[in-house]
Amino acid sequence: MTIKFSVNKQAFYDENTDVIPDDAVVITDEQHLSLISGMNDGERRVYIGKNGELTLSDSKPSKWHTWDSDNNAWVISDTEREQAAKADAENMRSALRSTADTEISWRQDAVDAGIATDEETAALSEWKKYRIMLMRVNTAKPLWPMPPGGQAS
Repeated sequence: MTIKFSVNKQAFYDENTDVIPDDAVVITDEQHLSLISGMNDGERRVYIGKNGELTLSDSKPSKWHTWDSDNNAWVISDTEREQAAKADAENMRSALRSTADTEISWRQDAVDAGIATDEETAALSEWKKYRIMLMRVNTAKPLWPMPPGGQAS
């Protein structure tokens, strides 16, 4: 069976396919296995390399990258980079807030039950202030507050 690959469509075709793109080229069984394996191993693209051979790209670095077929490379625009950084910052804030919520919860329980030590009551106040400061962080340009008794994130 003859198998063809289209760089433009990033797809394989066999001789039973009704419509095959003009750029489709015949590939060997070995190339087919190599290309399909590589394409299924993370998001990768096939392009025509410097030697004229079909070549697999590196894996897509992030969901924010797009394929530049003119330069055969993954690229990220400034806007996408900013969106990625903001999403990372929002994820960081969620993780830090989860830690703060955990620290606040048990201390608040101790205060509510009337069994909190002076240190626990003071720490509760500090953790609440920290959580408020976390929620005020501008995730476009994050400056993270110092957690109580800890090191900066």
